[in-house]
Amino acid sequence: MTIAGGAVISTAILALMPISPTLKPMILVTLCVQGFFLLGAQGSLYALATHIYPTTVRSTGVGSAASFGRLGAIASAYVGSLSLGFGSSVFFSVIAVSLMIALMAVTVVSNHAPSVARAGPRNSPTPANY
Repeated sequence: MTIAGGAVISTAILALMPISPTLKPMILVTLCVQGFFLLGAQGSLYALATHIYPTTVRSTGVGSAASFGRLGAIASAYVGSLSLGFGSSVFFSVIAVSLMIALMAVTVVSNHAPSVARAGPRNSPTPANY
């Protein structure tokens, strides 16, 4: 949730920042920070997907989650190009809203998924299983 929150905040900063040649170094730094958080959030979502699905349907669940991500990637090309026509603020605002939805979804899932620390290791052999 922290990484997704960082992605939302860094994207919101980019949406509020005026794009001008004088702010080029600050824009580049903010884009690097945003990229760090976006890549971290994306990788974390795959890890989360493996954690929330039961072992019997884990590959189907993770595959379904990945396919929805691919559909989102296709849709983002259209929405992104459309929003760029309205300026950089709208473009980054659309991304920030999308990330906020993802953050809320991760928060809901995290509140319902058992913690690894509380649940203990999955599928670990116990002396009774030998």
